[in-house]
Amino acid sequence: MRIFKLFVFYICTLFFALSCNNDNDNDNSTSECDFDTIIDLDLYEVPSPSFYTILNAEIEDECLAVTFGASGCDGESWEVQLVSDFPIVAGSSGESNLSLKLTNPEVCAAYFTKTYSFGLSVIHGNHIRTMFSLEGWEGLLQIEN
Repeated sequence: MRIFKLFVFYICTLFFALSCNNDNDNDNSTSECDFDTIIDLDLYEVPSPSFYTILNAEIEDECLAVTFGASGCDGESWEVQLVSDFPIVAGSSGESNLSLKLTNPEVCAAYFTKTYSFGLSVIHGNHIRTMFSLEGWEGLLQIEN
């Protein structure tokens, strides 16, 4: 009987361990943003696959909201990425360059605008103040803690 109870205990423990949510509230992901920012110098230097125009960019908390426009059929198949050239590290100037990458397979001539938000915590880190330069947007964007 004792072996049976141990077996049931291990099965229940395994079941609960596998069914737990893997999201960690202490990690740097920003679930309130639409996407995370990618840090990749090689990808940063590659031009965006599709043309777009940035209409607005603003930071709220740890999210950068970018409103942009491009031609297309409905914008549903658009794929976007925000890429940083390097992470902010301790002792750095607290500045980072950002580039929006749009992949737009649509060939329609209509013009649509969309706003997406990107989490900046992965590059902002624990700096008191961080400045961002977004390719295609005039002026600097800033986060202050």
